[in-house]
Amino acid sequence: MGMSVENKTWTINDFIEYLPFYNAFTIKILCLINVPTFVAGFILYVNVLIAPELQCEWKLTTFEISLISIAFYIGEGCGSFYWGRTADIYGRKVILIVVTACMIYFALLSSVSDSFASHMMMRFFVGAGYNGCFIMTAVYSTEFTKKADHCKAILFLRCPTLPNHLKSIEESGEF
Repeated sequence: MGMSVENKTWTINDFIEYLPFYNAFTIKILCLINVPTFVAGFILYVNVLIAPELQCEWKLTTFEISLISIAFYIGEGCGSFYWGRTADIYGRKVILIVVTACMIYFALLSSVSDSFASHMMMRFFVGAGYNGCFIMTAVYSTEFTKKADHCKAILFLRCPTLPNHLKSIEESGEF
């Protein structure tokens, strides 16, 4: 004996699966999620702009300049474990806001740091926030789109960082 259509209870998942990909709800969610992604991409790009200035001002070697980027990527690796676990405890929405705020806070602190060690430490925390931001936005973008459109949502999520990455390549002289 099957359940009739009139008695079926609609869930949020049923609603999401019913919607087409290009609708107002999905576009609003993806645009709101892209704000932290844009901030993260801009913060990553800032390192390319300030590296030559730091090299001249603090008389750093090329290896020390690369250590700043390495600290960022190590922070990114460590942040994935921490923010994922923290999001399970406190919720994704809260952690997305906290991660974005932390990323901006540590980026501002790194801009006024007065030594190489403190700048490297701040870039580590910026990297941890960057990865936490990416994890939370990726989860949200796939959660609020239907299963067939997850790939489109992830590609749409990475769009704000594309100009920053291309500008970084251009600034490095590889483009």
